[in-house]
Amino acid sequence: MLVGWVVLLMLVGACGESDPWRDEAAAAIGAQLADRLADPLAQAADTAEHTDLDPVMTALEAAFDDMTLPADVYRIVPGSHSSSTSGSDYADVSLPLVVVPIDRGSMFCMIFALSSTGELVAEPALGDPVNRCADTESVRLTQP
Repeated sequence: MLVGWVVLLMLVGACGESDPWRDEAAAAIGAQLADRLADPLAQAADTAEHTDLDPVMTALEAAFDDMTLPADVYRIVPGSHSSSTSGSDYADVSLPLVVVPIDRGSMFCMIFALSSTGELVAEPALGDPVNRCADTESVRLTQP
């Protein structure tokens, strides 16, 4: 039982640590995703007050399939949950991601959030990457 708690504390500690490489990797991933999602989010914001964000999620899935990963990142796995908002002239998406490094220690969670107004959050976040960052909190972006 004690070993289980030690492993859990190590995982939580590893997820909570931030270092320059993690910060840079999260920023690079966020920038690529933001480039891919800017147009779909703008289109979603320009449509009816309650719009369907399926095109945004489709663009996100396509980005995961063919994006260029930062140095030392083996892969990126979408987290277990996402949230999105749409309304009059506004749309956003927020989701945790699991970043799996090649040789840089433990995988970690990051949060990615982007709005049609250009607000971007892409940074390492607390969470359990083994559980696809299910406990990583979503980011609330500023709506106009």
